[in-house]
Amino acid sequence: LQTRIVPIMSNKITPELRLKKLRRLEHNIVCPNCGTAAPQGLGFGSVCVKFNTFICDLCKTSHQAISHRVKSITMSNWTHDEVNALTAEFGGGNEAALHIWLQNAPGYGQKYRGGSRPKEGDRIDIFKNFVADCYDKGMFRANTPFVPNNSCS
Repeated sequence: LQTRIVPIMSNKITPELRLKKLRRLEHNIVCPNCGTAAPQGLGFGSVCVKFNTFICDLCKTSHQAISHRVKSITMSNWTHDEVNALTAEFGGGNEAALHIWLQNAPGYGQKYRGGSRPKEGDRIDIFKNFVADCYDKGMFRANTPFVPNNSCS
């Protein structure tokens, strides 16, 4: 899936339609935090708005536990600006998060000083601890800027 999602402000293509396409892109169908794969053909049902990531249900709960705003893809209203923010061109989406926030993180299920990176099947407290360490404390941030791959916007 190498579909390019072009940021637009047209009334002909709704934000919801663009969001539906974005959530199915190859780099957005794997949760950046824990590696959980989205349901085949659907993509994840939630976005962490603060970090512009498509996330699984356990990571959604973890972000909400520390007051990060999370929106439902199907039950929320979306603006073109919000959807644009989820494209790699604007520094959003899971590819960007993997570089910006998770570049120096251990592999899924691996330990680091202070905890371990969650993997599918772990307890919720492991997810919550990792999300706080990663996003609030910035423990795994990149030292270089994110440069989007033009074929993955």
